[in-house]
Amino acid sequence: MSGPIKAAFRRTILVGVCVSPEELRTIDAHAKTAGLGRSPYLRQAGLKQNLRTRAEEEMARELIIIGQLLQQTPAKKRTSADVIGKINRIIDRLDKK
Repeated sequence: MSGPIKAAFRRTILVGVCVSPEELRTIDAHAKTAGLGRSPYLRQAGLKQNLRTRAEEEMARELIIIGQLLQQTPAKKRTSADVIGKINRIIDRLDKK
């Protein structure tokens, strides 16, 4: 969405939730693991949206790149081993993060 944020999408209401110190640590840890801040994490969890971690976002971007590369490579020159090799390299890179 470009331009000014439409009024329907502005987040202007603050929702307070009481939690114990341990619960707060757990929430923060889960948010950090997902690569999200506390508010985006709780918003997604509360709205029962699929939580996509930073690693999942990176994997999706990498798979898009593979798709684009495959479109640029003539079908005669690519093999399934090439594709599997590229996917395995991406997985290895994500595992190291």
